[in-house]
Amino acid sequence: MPEYVVSRIGEALNEAGKPLKGSRVLCIGVAYKPGVDDLRESPALEVLDRLARRGAVVSYHDPLVRQVELRDSFHDSRGLTEETLEEQDCVVVLTAHPGLDVRMVIRCATLVFDARGVTAGIDAPNVVRL
Repeated sequence: MPEYVVSRIGEALNEAGKPLKGSRVLCIGVAYKPGVDDLRESPALEVLDRLARRGAVVSYHDPLVRQVELRDSFHDSRGLTEETLEEQDCVVVLTAHPGLDVRMVIRCATLVFDARGVTAGIDAPNVVRL
């Protein structure tokens, strides 16, 4: 499934006129499931790794996971601010922790790829759903 998600993110970026390589991609949520800090068997980490291998400039936000090791280096969780969202070419929702302000993400991000269905019922031109 991670390969399919990465493929769809690449398609969404292409539709927006951007290549995956060199695009800034912020992934929201890397834990295995919402509300926990457990990374074991988390498909989100594989998505981040595959995006990075394809040349995307990857970062993440997870309020429960402060640091992850990706491709032999450590990455810290970024704050989920309007400024951070506006800087991204694509924001990807991989794990929707309780309290995620989905409307702020949609309002501030140029492109939102929803891999968890958290945008269901929200009609926005910048949202692509899995």
